[in-house]
Amino acid sequence: MRAAFLERFGGPEVIQYGELPDPPIGPRRVLVRVAAVAVNPIDTYIRGGAFKIAAPLPYIVGRDLAGTVVEVG
Repeated sequence: MRAAFLERFGGPEVIQYGELPDPPIGPRRVLVRVAAVAVNPIDTYIRGGAFKIAAPLPYIVGRDLAGTVVEVG
């Protein structure tokens, strides 16, 4: 899959765009073919380290999306 992601937290320069492995589909998860995504203020706070979360790296930027469900776990 293609994604905007972070391998470390910091300024806008840490955002990368490229290929990542498809995530595993387990119980209570769905795989979505994304048509559009939005990055909102909380995403910028997380990226910059101002809002601490327990996030595995690479961290995929953007949580608001529209698309088609292609697989259900």
